[in-house]
Amino acid sequence: MPTKSANYLPLQSLPNRWSVSPQQQETNRKPPGFLSRRLLQQCLPTKYNEKLGHRYDYPASRGFRESSSSKFSFEEDGDFPPASEILANSVFWSEFEYLALQPSFQGNTAITASGPTSSTSTPFNFELNSAFRVAAGFESDYGPGFAINYFQFDNDSEFAQFTSDGILTGTTSVYQLGPNQWTDLVANTAGSSLNALHSLEIHSTAVYAFKAIKFKRAYVNGRFGIQLTSIEQDLSANVLDAGGAVTGRLNQNSNADVFGPRFGIDYVRRIGHTPAQLFSSATTSLLFGDRDQFVENTSTGEFSQIGADDFIAAFDIFFGVRGKRIRGEKRNTTYQVGFVNQVWFGGGTAIDPSGDFGLQGVSFMLGFNR
Repeated sequence: MPTKSANYLPLQSLPNRWSVSPQQQETNRKPPGFLSRRLLQQCLPTKYNEKLGHRYDYPASRGFRESSSSKFSFEEDGDFPPASEILANSVFWSEFEYLALQPSFQGNTAITASGPTSSTSTPFNFELNSAFRVAAGFESDYGPGFAINYFQFDNDSEFAQFTSDGILTGTTSVYQLGPNQWTDLVANTAGSSLNALHSLEIHSTAVYAFKAIKFKRAYVNGRFGIQLTSIEQDLSANVLDAGGAVTGRLNQNSNADVFGPRFGIDYVRRIGHTPAQLFSSATTSLLFGDRDQFVENTSTGEFSQIGADDFIAAFDIFFGVRGKRIRGEKRNTTYQVGFVNQVWFGGGTAIDPSGDFGLQGVSFMLGFNR
C-alpha cells in the first residue's frame, strides 16, 4: 500500500477553477442589466440611465457636444478640420410646419356708417387660414449649425357691406403716403351700397446660425441671422347704385420689401422622465427697406403712386410641446404642437400703410434628423 509522499496533496487542497466566490455569487444574483452597465453605455446609441431603467434620447437638441466647457483638439492647436470631416460629423435636419392663423389689425376699419347723431364702424373680418413654414439645416459636432426657413401666409377678409337708407352714409377711407391725406369712397343715396375687401400676403425667408448650450435637464438655443420679407396688402372697395351698377371704386395696393437682422432664443426642457419636452421660442427681426403704394379713387379722381423708406419690427413668440421618436444615433422624428403669436409693427393695414397687425393661431410641426 503506497504511503503518503510530499509530492502528493490532499484533494481538498487542489485549486478548483470552477469554484465561485461568495462575492461572485452575489453578483450573479443581480439582474443582467447591472452586469453590463458600462458595456451598455459604450454600445447603445442613446444614453442609458440605470436609475430610470430605460433609455432616453441624447443629444437632446439637434446635435451638440455633451460638455459646453470642453474643447476640441483643433481649438487648442489651431488646426481646423477639413470641410469633409465637418460634414461627416454633422446632424442634418428638416422641418415642415402647418399653421392655422388669424390676422388682427390696428384701426383697420372697413366701413364707417355715420348719421346725424351717431356713427358705427365695421372692421375687416378675417377667419383662421392656413399658412406653412419649412426649414432645413445642419449642425456639426465641431461648432454652430446653419439653417434656412421660409414662411408664407395668404388670406382674404370677408366682404364688408353697407346699404344706405338716405340718412346714414357709408364711407371707406385710405391714407395716401404721397399727399399725406385721406381719400374717401362714399355711399349716401337711398338704396346705394358699399362693399370692401382686404387681402394680405406675406413671404419671408431667413438664413441664420444657431448654437445650443446644454444644461442638466434643459438646453438653450441661440439664433442669429438675416431675414428678407415681402408684405403685400390690397383694398378693393366699390359703390353701387340702387340698380346694382358700379358708380365708384377705391383701390389701394401697398407692397413692403424689407431686409434686416434676425435674432432669437429657444428654451427646451424635458417633462419629468417622459420623452416629451416643453418648447418655447422668441424671435425678433428689425427690417429696413422700401414701401410702394398705389391708390386710385374713381369717384373723386384722386390718384397717387409713391415709394418711401420703410421700417418694420417683427416679433414671433411660440409655446408648445414636442416629442421625439428615436430611430438611431443622431436620427429621430420630431413632433411639435403649440400656440404662435406674431406682431408686425409698421407692417401696414388695408387703410394705413404705417399701421400694425398681428397673426395668432396654432402650429403643428413634423421634423426629421439624420
